[in-house]
Amino acid sequence: MTTPLAKQHAILSANQLQRLDDRPPVVHLRSFAEERLQISKALFEDKSLLEEVILDNGMLVGPVVAIGQPGDLLPPLGVARDSVPAEAWKVHVTRWIHVSPSPRQPKTGGLAAFDLRR
Repeated sequence: MTTPLAKQHAILSANQLQRLDDRPPVVHLRSFAEERLQISKALFEDKSLLEEVILDNGMLVGPVVAIGQPGDLLPPLGVARDSVPAEAWKVHVTRWIHVSPSPRQPKTGGLAAFDLRR
């Protein structure tokens, strides 16, 4: 039997996962406060975390990646995360977004825009 701690040690970083899966990444943008957001199990079979639903459905499109919470010694189970310095996360996410599938195609035909200035 594998323990949750052993599973956490075996988790691939987002960078490692992208080396194994060459499809464009699905970027999971969220606040760290919402990282373990619970959802209704009635809506999504036996899933209880929004991240589980995003991971299960996103992996059909590409590797699901996110920025890890600063200070985490081990990543939580779920989406593959990269640990980056606080001042570098916007640059890191911008690189992912430029190669990611658009969440929707605006009527203008361009990719959806994200404001990362905040």
